Amino acid sequence: MQVGRAAATIPAVEKNLLHSRKLETLPKKLTKQITMNVPVLLWEEVDQTGRILGYRDKRGVHSTFFRENVSESVQMWRKHPYICLAARHVVFISRDGHMFHRLEQELKLNAKTLQLPCAQEMKPEKWTDFLLHRDPQRDESEWLRSHWLLNAFSAWQGKRNPGAAPLSCRVDREGTIAKKVELEIDQGPGRFVTREHLIGLADYVQWKDSGRGSMVPKVAADFDRIDLLIEIPIRNLQVTVIVDTALYRSSPFASEAEIPELALEFRNLEGARFEDPSQDPENPFETRSDRSSGQDRHPKAGEALSLLRDFRERIAALATTEANDGPVLDDEERARAEEAFKLPESFLLLQLEWPSPPISRAVCVRWEKPVRLSPPQG
Repeated sequence: MQVGRAAATIPAVEKNLLHSRKLETLPKKLTKQITMNVPVLLWEEVDQTGRILGYRDKRGVHSTFFRENVSESVQMWRKHPYICLAARHVVFISRDGHMFHRLEQELKLNAKTLQLPCAQEMKPEKWTDFLLHRDPQRDESEWLRSHWLLNAFSAWQGKRNPGAAPLSCRVDREGTIAKKVELEIDQGPGRFVTREHLIGLADYVQWKDSGRGSMVPKVAADFDRIDLLIEIPIRNLQVTVIVDTALYRSSPFASEAEIPELALEFRNLEGARFEDPSQDPENPFETRSDRSSGQDRHPKAGEALSLLRDFRERIAALATTEANDGPVLDDEERARAEEAFKLPESFLLLQLEWPSPPISRAVCVRWEKPVRLSPPQG
């Protein structure tokens, strides 16, 4: 099919001309006609979407739509201050409802970057729940801060070497519902940087009896989730979420086999859920949802446990890692985090691999809410 005319290789002066004039008025030497095969369904969806969005082109909306969106995508990858060439999330929900999250990103800088921003935030449902069950004798800010088991943000030149000192490592010791820092890296365009987020939150899960005053919609009241935001251009996304089945020891299941498997869903960055979670055939991902118990483990389950052991070792190493204002974790903080991080004997597992996740989307993994293990505080 004929897509339209795309810019060929041209001198810089003529590139400026290309971006300053309508494509259909350009001299032929500044354009190139190409042909490519497009699935009929995609062709029809482009036409329908273009008309809904008000595209106008006497030759049909397809050519304008394709050029505009391809150009936008190219500019995003070329002009964004930094892009991610690989990202790996490891999320662990422990037997007592604590959450640990490790994110490693391989970044390529497109512009000089003095400070690299990092942030992790509680989802609104959780900090609302914390406040509902606040100990009335404790200050609100101090109460929220007490639920953070750890937060550490680091950046290395190139790929992270376990023995190499980071360019920068910072801890937010004041944040209540969010932890935010700026890592001083002072790197120019074309450089590669590895960024790491390490987060731990005590009593993270939403319990089935915690809906009083909750912002969770009634239709979603039976499920809890982790939100992994796609906020910058990313290639090669990997997600591993592990939920200890001992979390459900107070729930009325006859056996572990009755515990529902983890499920995938998508939301926008404002938290609204996509009604149609089906795959895009032109941008597919691979996902696996499973459960593991005892010694008879699937190889993927063994890989997941290996990731958890690496995560636990990383937490232990934080006691000797220096942040901007001292050790990331003191002995008491490390002992608290390690006590909360108990390796599971059996667990639910969901893994996702996505070569080209779309920007401005939250990849969410959900699990059924368990019955509370102990009476609520406050």
